Amino acid sequence: MGIHGVPNGADKMIDDRQNWTLGCPSLKNQDVDELYQWVQVGTVVEIVR
Repeated sequence: MGIHGVPNGADKMIDDRQNWTLGCPSLKNQDVDELYQWVQVGTVVEIVR
């Protein structure tokens, strides 16, 4: 399980809130790129709803 982006050109999947990840949080690729500037790979992240 991990936080990941969408296929190139598929940001609409996030806007439409499509459930396709089998439990992983997904973000627009631009948002993933921004997140990676601040969080190192392997950092434990708690997702709160």
